[in-house]
Amino acid sequence: MDKYYSVSLVLLLLAFLPSAEAAGIVDVYTSSTTYYTGDTVTIMFQAGYSTGVFGTAEIFVIGPAGSASAGTVSIETGRMYTFTLYGSAISFPGFYTVKVVVGLADDVWEGSASFQVVLRVPFDFSLTISPSVATVIRGGTAKYTVSATFSDPSYTGTPITLKVTDLDPSITSTVTPAGELSLKTTATTPPGTYVFTLSGTAQGITRQTTATLVVEPPFEYTLTVSPSSATVNTGEKAKFDVVISLAGGNPETVSLGLSGLPAEITYAFSPSSGTPTFTSTLTLDLAAVTLQGTHTFTVTAAGGGLTKTADVTLTIREKDFSLNVTPESTSLKQTETSTFRIDVKPIGGFDQEVALRVSGMPEGVTSKFSTTSAKPPYISVLSVEIGLSAKEGDYTLTIEAEGGGIAHTANISLKVEKKLFTISFSPSFTEKISPTDSILFAVLGTKPNVSGTLTPPLQGKKVTLLYQSPVEKTPLEELLSFIQKEGEGKTISREVTVGSDGSFADDLTAWTSGEWTVKAVLRDDGNVIAESGAQHFTIKTYPVVLILVVAVIIGAASRTVLNRRKTKQKAVSGLPKTLLYCPKCGASLTTGDLFCGSCGERIK
Repeated sequence: MDKYYSVSLVLLLLAFLPSAEAAGIVDVYTSSTTYYTGDTVTIMFQAGYSTGVFGTAEIFVIGPAGSASAGTVSIETGRMYTFTLYGSAISFPGFYTVKVVVGLADDVWEGSASFQVVLRVPFDFSLTISPSVATVIRGGTAKYTVSATFSDPSYTGTPITLKVTDLDPSITSTVTPAGELSLKTTATTPPGTYVFTLSGTAQGITRQTTATLVVEPPFEYTLTVSPSSATVNTGEKAKFDVVISLAGGNPETVSLGLSGLPAEITYAFSPSSGTPTFTSTLTLDLAAVTLQGTHTFTVTAAGGGLTKTADVTLTIREKDFSLNVTPESTSLKQTETSTFRIDVKPIGGFDQEVALRVSGMPEGVTSKFSTTSAKPPYISVLSVEIGLSAKEGDYTLTIEAEGGGIAHTANISLKVEKKLFTISFSPSFTEKISPTDSILFAVLGTKPNVSGTLTPPLQGKKVTLLYQSPVEKTPLEELLSFIQKEGEGKTISREVTVGSDGSFADDLTAWTSGEWTVKAVLRDDGNVIAESGAQHFTIKTYPVVLILVVAVIIGAASRTVLNRRKTKQKAVSGLPKTLLYCPKCGASLTTGDLFCGSCGERIK
């Protein structure tokens, strides 16, 4: 038991303790700190560390039943002694103290140690199996680990008889002494899920646990080739779908091969291998083929110890033409243009005219062939222009070539991406008096100059400037600038043309004072392509005081002129009758005349 190993360890440690004398000290040890009722207790003690002094040591046991002397031993100081307490001394559970009293010729030393006595637990155990679920291919062996847990560690090592039940008769089980459980299946074991019971028996007690065995069928797959027959013109390519489908078991890698093709025909699988279920594209290239006729070739699939085959019929015919488009795909942004090279070549003496057309063109995208019809060989360039309002997305353009009763198509993958335009602008101001019919309508306004840039530039494109005016005012309200008027004004729309560098500008005479806003919008076919944020500017009026001052000044000047005129009239009217004739020509004058009506002489 573990407590005896503890005794050995204590003795080993004591062998290395210092030998310096420590008078009055008795070191006491027990082989364990916990015992079961009825166990044997080993006590070790040593009085001091120097030898040569003799005496007696009496051992006392103090426990739940009281205190009693267990015996007396003759000793010599500095030496280790062992004393054994038998089961009767610790027959009651509880805490105990063992005291050693050493009597010497002229002194008494003592020391003690404590331990606990507990009741022994009745024998029992439980079984555990790991993993709880194991999967095996039919014909294979599944392995588990079995472990037992006892009610008390002291029962560890008790033999247990194990038995497995609830399995198919074709499955055999074995258990090693180390606790390894093996379940071996055979080729006849039905695939499925088995919940089996593991029973263990020891000392008349039986305990059980369960686990699961999953038996799967062995790896199986199928091979299909589509189409199983095809007709191809010399110089063209033929494509087939090779499908490997999982039929059972755990999938394994399957590799593809081909045999039986004429040497002039090259081929490729993409991919050439995979894990079922997967699809591979078989491409046959007849570019160098001049022969015609019907041929049968075989597609082979191998993997997991299995081989599958499928036969395909290929018919090759002459007098044809080939159609090739480069590139096969492109990405364009709105307003961009790209070209595609269309190669039409004769095969086997083909000499008929071949016409080209394109379909699948999305709205807002235009196209044009440089050559729409001719006898092969010829090259036509297809120009594709993406309009500003073309919608984003992935499109497939189909090039259709037809001539001599033969038609071929080629696809172009076109990705239309949105072109991001930005509009930046700001209004600048030139203050002036706007011309009006009356001074009462004079407005110190701003003739805002709005200039901006469209990025990237679209020369000749129209940008719409949307002005939002304040609520309109009457002339008196304009004169009284402190009057604020609630409501909404007018929206003024003006179009400006974008220059080659993307710039644009506009001048607007604003007649209504107050807060104005303006923003720029780029549209195409009614769709908003880009829009700026709103900019603000203010139109002001002359203060009323300033206008009144001007009016007072004008009024004062008018009164001065009238007063002078009246003074002169009074002076003339006060002249004697004899002076009412022109002093130059003698013509008669009337009262108030300032000039002679006959000769024009000024009357003083």
